[in-house]
Parts: sequence; structure tokens; C-alpha cells
Amino acid sequence: MKYYNTKTKETIWENHIETKKGIFFLDSLTKEQREEFSLIPIVENKALEQPKDKYQYIKTTTEETEEAYIITEEIADVDIEMAKSIKLEELKKIRESKIAEPLNNVDVRNEKDIDNLDGSIRYFESLTTTGKIKWTMSDDTDKEMTKAELEEILKNYALRKALIFSQYQAYKTQVSSASSIDAIKAIVWG
Repeated sequence: MKYYNTKTKETIWENHIETKKGIFFLDSLTKEQREEFSLIPIVENKALEQPKDKYQYIKTTTEETEEAYIITEEIADVDIEMAKSIKLEELKKIRESKIAEPLNNVDVRNEKDIDNLDGSIRYFESLTTTGKIKWTMSDDTDKEMTKAELEEILKNYALRKALIFSQYQAYKTQVSSASSIDAIKAIVWG
């Protein structure tokens, strides 16, 4: 059993205590000795279940009585500001995932992919004599592509990214104005 020191407000983790009178094993202390050393047993009331979703957590409360130090766990909802923060992180991940989806089987996952497209367009004439360059697609196949096709991919990427950011801003506004956790949960990228 664990004990709590009511004077120092500390949990006793060891199975013994050291005092000027010597070493005492907690399990063999009498009620009078526990009172002398200001020790009360710790009673833990654990939560019987886990949180249902990311909008809940295990809340711990403590209460000190003359007989025991009671630690109680219960499932609680996060506060509304935390719920908004959780939802915004979820929406950001979706936003980034949508931006990174291939366009016409051309990778646009990161800035390196965009730089490769941009550089190939800029120096297209130096890279080919046939009017096409071989491009490795997102499925690892190779395809001959024209400068116009690469330019179209880059243009569509910029348009799609702008549209996705616009959608994200609309969802962000919904989250900001939500007045309950249920309203926040109901916001889904559609």
C-alpha cells in the first residue's frame, strides 16, 4: 500500500521511511505510528474505461481526508479551446494530405517535387531535342511529357493548393465560431 505524508504533502514511494528513531517498514506500522509520522493510506479510484476519442481525457482529482488521500480518475471532456486546437490540427493534416496528392500521376508531395517541375519547365529546351522529356510518375512508371503538360501540372497544383487553403480557412472559421464540442466534432472535411 502507498502512503501520503500530510505534513510534507508527498507520496511515499518506498516501502519504508527513515526517521531519527530508525527505519520503519510501512506495512508493519501501527495506526498510532502512522499518525505520529503523519501518514495516511492512498486510495486510488481508477477510471474503469478509456476515453472514447481525442476529445476526452482521464481527469485526476485528489482529496485529503483524515482517513485517506483519495485519488479519483474519471473520463472528462477536454475544454472547448483544447477541442478547437485538436480539430484544427486534424484539419491541417487533411489539408497537407490533399495538397500532396499526385496530379495526373505526377508527384507534388513536397517542395522538391515542385522545384523539379519548375526547373524542368524553365530549362526544357536544354533538356530535350525531341520536345518531350521522360518523367518518372508517382506509380514509378515513365512517361514522355511535353513542356505544356508540365506547365499544366504546375498551374493545376497552384490552383488546387489555393482552393484547398480556401477550404481550410472556411473550416477554420467554423471551428472558431463553434460553441460546443459536439459542434466541433461535426466539422468534417467534405
